Amino acid sequence: MSRSQIFSIDLNVSLFLFISFTLLAIFLFNYTSTQIDDYISGRGMENLAIMSTDTLVRSPGFPQDWNSGNFTSIGLADEDNVLNYTKLLELNETDYASAKILFTQGIYEFYINVTDFGENVIMTYGNTDISSANSIVPIRRFCLLDNGTRKPVYFDMVVWT
Repeated sequence: MSRSQIFSIDLNVSLFLFISFTLLAIFLFNYTSTQIDDYISGRGMENLAIMSTDTLVRSPGFPQDWNSGNFTSIGLADEDNVLNYTKLLELNETDYASAKILFTQGIYEFYINVTDFGENVIMTYGNTDISSANSIVPIRRFCLLDNGTRKPVYFDMVVWT
């Protein structure tokens, strides 16, 4: 075997290894970037869902006697974690597109479900069709519903893309 043949074999092996490692590095970079983007997106959606449920179950909204036609901020509580039944009814009359902008900045779909501890539905509001969802963030809060008596309820908000 001559020196030029050995050099040619060495060059081919080196070139093959270089291209293989370069392609592997590109693949790993793209995979890691996608994973990081998914994580950041999920955290943003989770933070929005938590902030929205905090606002709903801890504040009366603005103005305090808001209705489906005049509101700047929607809140369902007269006091911390005590839901006002009248405000739940008003929320049910509120335009979904307006609420979507307030709760999720218009980015994500959502629905709210209020049930008693026996899982009997008291109110459902929003887009409940999650069959095409890619990512789902459920938030559950324990509240009292003030409709003459203070009844313990689950307040669930589900946000998804």
